[in-house]
Amino acid sequence: MQIGFIGTGVMGAPIIRHLSKHHEVLIFNRSFDKAFALNDVATIAKSIEGLASSCSIIFTMVGLPQDVDAIYKVILSHAKKETICIDLTTSSPSLAKSLFLEGRERGIHLLDCPVTGGEIGAVNGTLTLMVGGDKSTFENVLPILQLFGKKILYMGEAGHGQYTKLANQIAIAGSLVSLAESLAFATSHQLDTKLVLDVLLSGAASSFSATQYGEKMLRHDFKPGFYVKHFLKDLNLAVEASMIPLSVASTVKNLFESLAKHHGHDGVQSIISLVEKPY
Repeated sequence: MQIGFIGTGVMGAPIIRHLSKHHEVLIFNRSFDKAFALNDVATIAKSIEGLASSCSIIFTMVGLPQDVDAIYKVILSHAKKETICIDLTTSSPSLAKSLFLEGRERGIHLLDCPVTGGEIGAVNGTLTLMVGGDKSTFENVLPILQLFGKKILYMGEAGHGQYTKLANQIAIAGSLVSLAESLAFATSHQLDTKLVLDVLLSGAASSFSATQYGEKMLRHDFKPGFYVKHFLKDLNLAVEASMIPLSVASTVKNLFESLAKHHGHDGVQSIISLVEKPY
């Protein structure tokens, strides 16, 4: 089976490598260099139109909801009937619902399937996937999703995968900033921050943020595994979609708006720079 994949970034590239072990993969990326880095395991498509018309299953993993919208305008115009499209982007729930309905009118099946687990999860094939859309479509592609996901959950109708991912990002928001504050507090009291982090990792304060970003914060290693600009996008989506006040998420969103002015293309662990020295 030939699988199409649009978006070969930090997360997309390792997912493509997992898929390529079992299927032929046709890829497209706006930056040819990023796509070319995968030419040992995948074929590079010349256009989205060509990819869409050639593949029966198409994955997309891009940056922003407007990117998703633009790409699917092309895909839905060129894909064959019964094509299954799976959007791994963290995007707008309302857009996911709209695209699902448009696809259904054209005989094309869409699933919103954002992921969590970071770059390390993508590399190790241990991502958690949250899926919205028709359950029968989900069941059809489950064996393919299992090639790069460890925990795969069907969340309900179209858009529910995205709502679940936003709930996940709300939870991360607090833990990420509180970790940065904890380490900055330790530094201000001249504690051995490596030992402090060891305490955090071995006790009740342990979290994915502490495990993945704690040491990087201490080293000021801001290489992106998850971009500041993308986390800010997620928090904006969460606040916009919420039916209840989100005091913590809103506060973190404001912090990341300031952070993005200097570190938009850095990893989220760069939040410690803002905690240590507010701009």
